[in-house]
Amino acid sequence: GIVEDVLVKVEGFIFPADFVVLDMEEDKEVPLILGRPFLATGGALIDVKNGELTLRVDEENITFSIYQAMKNNNEDGEIEECKVIEVVEASFDNDMITSS
Repeated sequence: GIVEDVLVKVEGFIFPADFVVLDMEEDKEVPLILGRPFLATGGALIDVKNGELTLRVDEENITFSIYQAMKNNNEDGEIEECKVIEVVEASFDNDMITSS
């Protein structure tokens, strides 16, 4: 399925993102892939030569060292932090909806 408009916090920035949810075996070698829409929303600049990813919102920038992030990857594959937000779907009776 698809989960839309999930708020993703990256350091001090919060971005809306859509995710495709797949039912598959866990593979610790496969990272989360940030798609083009998410990177565009974050105004991402990718410096392959220096191994840096910069996210920009207005006049603020956050730069991540890809090499440092890979070096700090948890060897045993444990999750450092995971926040779960329960999604609630609202539904209305037809009687509550009035047509004009």
